[in-house]
Amino acid sequence: MSAKRKRSGTKKRRKRTQHEVIRVGPAVIRRTAKRISIHASPDPEQFAEMRRRIAAWTAQAPADLRADSENMLARVAGLDPLSVLGFVFNHHHINPQLAGKQMSQSYAIVEHLALLLAKAPAAGHELAISSATAKQLVDMLAEHLQKAIIPQPELPPDGSPPNDAFIGALFAIRSWELAVRVERYDHQQKALLRALFEPFATDLAAAIGFTCDDAMAVEDAYGRRIHSTVAESERQAHEALADVDRVLKGKPARDESAAALVQDLRTANPGVDIRKHLTWMVLLWTALRTRHACAPDIDELVGETGLQREVVQHITEALSVTTAELDTYWYIVPVGPLKRHPLVTIAGRSALPSPGLFLPALQTLFEDVLKRTPRWEDYQKHRAAYSEDRAARLFARALSGATIYKNLKYKSAKGEGEVDVLVLFERQLFFVEVKSGDFADAARAGVESRVEDTLRDLVLKAFEQVTRAAEYLEGVPVATFRDGKTKVDIRRADLDDVHLVSLTMEQLGHVVNTAKAFIYAGQPNAPLSLSLDDLEVVTDILTLPSLFLHYVARREVYASFLNVEIGDELGFLETYLRDLLHDDPSKYGDFDHVMMDPSSKAIDDFEHARGAGEDVSPPKPAIPDQLRTLLENLADLRTPSWLAVSFVLLNLIARDQRRLARSLQAFIDGKRVDTARVTRSGDGTASAAFRIDDPRLAPGDSGGTVVVVNRELAVLSTST
Repeated sequence: MSAKRKRSGTKKRRKRTQHEVIRVGPAVIRRTAKRISIHASPDPEQFAEMRRRIAAWTAQAPADLRADSENMLARVAGLDPLSVLGFVFNHHHINPQLAGKQMSQSYAIVEHLALLLAKAPAAGHELAISSATAKQLVDMLAEHLQKAIIPQPELPPDGSPPNDAFIGALFAIRSWELAVRVERYDHQQKALLRALFEPFATDLAAAIGFTCDDAMAVEDAYGRRIHSTVAESERQAHEALADVDRVLKGKPARDESAAALVQDLRTANPGVDIRKHLTWMVLLWTALRTRHACAPDIDELVGETGLQREVVQHITEALSVTTAELDTYWYIVPVGPLKRHPLVTIAGRSALPSPGLFLPALQTLFEDVLKRTPRWEDYQKHRAAYSEDRAARLFARALSGATIYKNLKYKSAKGEGEVDVLVLFERQLFFVEVKSGDFADAARAGVESRVEDTLRDLVLKAFEQVTRAAEYLEGVPVATFRDGKTKVDIRRADLDDVHLVSLTMEQLGHVVNTAKAFIYAGQPNAPLSLSLDDLEVVTDILTLPSLFLHYVARREVYASFLNVEIGDELGFLETYLRDLLHDDPSKYGDFDHVMMDPSSKAIDDFEHARGAGEDVSPPKPAIPDQLRTLLENLADLRTPSWLAVSFVLLNLIARDQRRLARSLQAFIDGKRVDTARVTRSGDGTASAAFRIDDPRLAPGDSGGTVVVVNRELAVLSTST
């Protein structure tokens, strides 16, 4: 027996708990083991000191960052600027993805570098970048991004503590704008642009010389060039390195030049790590090939798109960074020039350093153009109608057979109200408010007054509207809603659940879910807030009505816990796929902040594949196949209480789901089933009744009975 093992019956030594206290001005951070709590101490002197430090930093930071940028430009002055851009683009984005990893840095780094390179005349011609210069460049860019993400909030002038919840909202906005960059999946953005601007194609062509389809053709050309160039470069590079590996192992190479290259390197550089040396050469070679892929000239774009040269020139001119923007740009900001003008001229070519910014910039450009025409009011009405129609379509898709109304009005004791979308499905009711307004640039940049105003207009007002409709429903025996032609009477007693939902055209999930303490403060029944894009993804993934409704129910539970946050709505959905959001957030009641995993790799892979035109199946929630089949049959037959029984199945913990699945499979295989009551009829068919109990369910909904027949899991009847 090892000397470290304890004898049976002896007392185990308790592991010593680690404690750590860090003070940063008025903030006190306490760490006990893995638990971290943050507290603010309202000491006026500390706040005064913090205000002084922030003021000093704010005054000095621009000069310091500009000096850093000038130093960076000096280090690469002798190099070809497109080669430098290609190297960083490959280093942070292309090579990690080809190695099966996530990109190592935000596109903000490449954008920053591109804008700096465009500021000075392209005097450098050297195509090779040394390893020392490359490392310095990468380190400097990473440091610039880190400084940019740190928020510098305005502190209350009276010496009182800042609003921590609001600072959380600002930090979420800045982090998203600087790190994530892309608001939507490409196919969602393209569908949105076509829906919004195809009716105004003639107006746009007359005003700026091109249409939405023309501009998207140019964007497609950039994407094809980058993808094809990189794919071919990597294919050739892998073949070359594989040949070198064979030579190093004493095996014959497919290409005789590989053996000659190895011999030359050994002769010129005795003792050199040939594999590492060649890998570095391959990275530089790929960067050189990529530089013109992401920076074509006009003739190349004309050839790629088939558009007239004049049209392509109009597009590149309208979407290129202006001289004035370049003159004032020296350091990374949340909303930089490339957000509106994603193209930047470097060495006479139109570079697209951040491909994901092209499509969002089109929406801003087209709206700015329409504001100067008589069609602006028509466009605003069209955008609002499109948002409501899309919301109604998504609910119809998620809840097949639902009754859906738009723009219903009602009169309550508090006055008149309106519901954008009302959804009735089984005994479930949704009050949905849709906001089509945009998230202003000033708010994206973190201007505090504009952030608060924007969140109030797009989220909080929607909360007020759906909450008022719910209060009306609760306060009368029969609530009446009308649209001029239709009268809808609804009794609360006829419903099991009422769901309140706020939808936005803008992608605000990163703000709403990260800054819950500010947005949901004072909301006793917290409505769900989603973007239309995220709702579409939810309906892409959760194709059964029972799964969709169960997800909504679990999200509502999490919404009421202000200390439990997640950086993105799709992070919630990805977690649901893993464990159906079974975790009980109330157990984190003693924690100040709980951050859930915001990543959504399975969902991202699926949506990107769909966007590429691949025929792929959506990722499925982690439930046994037998239960999935049972849920599908329940949804198809819709026997009495089918939805309640579906919820019972979904609310089972994973262990009990597996146990039930084994029993169902045993019944299908004709084996003895101890947990079921099996009966056989005279014609040889068989049925089994499975009683399900879950003590976590609310009283009165403690379990259900599922009856299956013929070993096919076809539901004959259900009851609870």
